Amino acid sequence: MKIFVISLLGSTDRRQRVSAELEGFSFSFFDAVNGHEGLPEELEKKIDDNHRRVFRSRPLTPGERGVYASHYLLWKKCVALDEPIIILEDDFKSTEYFATIVAQAEVLAQDYGYVRLEPQYTECLNLGFNEYVQKVLWLDNSKGATGYIVTPKAAQEFLKASERWICSVDNFISETYLHGIPSVGVIPYAIYAPNDMESTIQGKVNLIKVPFIFKATRELHRFYRFLRMWVCNHKARRELKG
Repeated sequence: MKIFVISLLGSTDRRQRVSAELEGFSFSFFDAVNGHEGLPEELEKKIDDNHRRVFRSRPLTPGERGVYASHYLLWKKCVALDEPIIILEDDFKSTEYFATIVAQAEVLAQDYGYVRLEPQYTECLNLGFNEYVQKVLWLDNSKGATGYIVTPKAAQEFLKASERWICSVDNFISETYLHGIPSVGVIPYAIYAPNDMESTIQGKVNLIKVPFIFKATRELHRFYRFLRMWVCNHKARRELKG
């Protein structure tokens, strides 16, 4: 399965580290979109900052825009290739199980459209075991899009649901009700994000003062998302366990 690593073109040190991590594996760097330099016009039009202000307190930062755009373009590439791919961000570190799970990637992609490769420390539903991994349904897959397997079918659903960008890409992937793709993961994990370097694509998020009315709408929307996720997870439980 092809491996693509999202990385800014000038991130020489990161690319050297990735090459060391993936020694012995075939992979390609995917030049990340630098949101601080602006997005292509067709992608810029997709950002809905009004929704963000009212329901999530603040607009997407330039860095978050760049990260979303980079993943979005790789979903398009997945569809064009018409085959599952592995997407990694360049701040990942591989675990001792990386090679085993990559070898299982084709098998996993036959059953699931999206498979998270990094840890998630929240409640999950056991989907069964094979000789190598435990498969789980993450009931809350927020935080992180450092690495995952995606199939053309799932990538197409991500693209269709991304006509409006209303949240960061990791939140988007985790909020299953937006696109209908369950958040499946594997244990043991193939990668992790050590947080030993700041994201060069996303950069720092500057906190802004949020008007009180938007705090109220944010909390109402948070409850709305909770309800929608509960329904989606209930449906996924039946379908994936059935």
